[in-house]
Amino acid sequence: MEKTPSYYHRTLGHVVHPQFLDFFQTVDPQYGSGFMFDSVIATGIGACLARDEHGNVTSESHVQGIRSVNFTGATGPVRFGQGSLTADGKDTILLSSNIGARDPPSVLWGVFNMLPPQPPGAEPIPIVLTHFFVDGEWVDHGNITFADGGYYSPLLLRDLPQQNHVNSGLRATGFVVMGLGMLSAPAACLCLGLH
Repeated sequence: MEKTPSYYHRTLGHVVHPQFLDFFQTVDPQYGSGFMFDSVIATGIGACLARDEHGNVTSESHVQGIRSVNFTGATGPVRFGQGSLTADGKDTILLSSNIGARDPPSVLWGVFNMLPPQPPGAEPIPIVLTHFFVDGEWVDHGNITFADGGYYSPLLLRDLPQQNHVNSGLRATGFVVMGLGMLSAPAACLCLGLH
């Protein structure tokens, strides 16, 4: 009789069966769950980095521990800005624009294509990753599909009208009227001052 392999989990203190280990291979996570996962891991690693020689963690040391993490998570490399604040009386000066925020190169950005559902009205609406931005450059991952099913943007249904268009005659009239108004204001003040 063949025995099903299982694994002992140190933290849980009991045997974990393979069907539970397959969870991450068979279940599609919700969008954004990778960021939640990375925030929990960053908080845990930050607490480990914040411990003093007695194992104590203060809130200030925990924040500094979180800001000093550097690991590869579900959303890519996780690093935080290392700028600092300096207080001078009432004024607080920000020495870095991304203090405590995630370093922009460490965030994975993506372009998702929402496809027309088949049949129309069906849910969920299919979403496909087409491009992502990593390490300062866009990487193609697939084609963008438009509503007509093609890969090229369809022609516009009408020509774009000129924006803020005023014809030359109306523009000249406006300048003349504005000039007369600007000249009449000082003339009226001068007239009132003399009489």
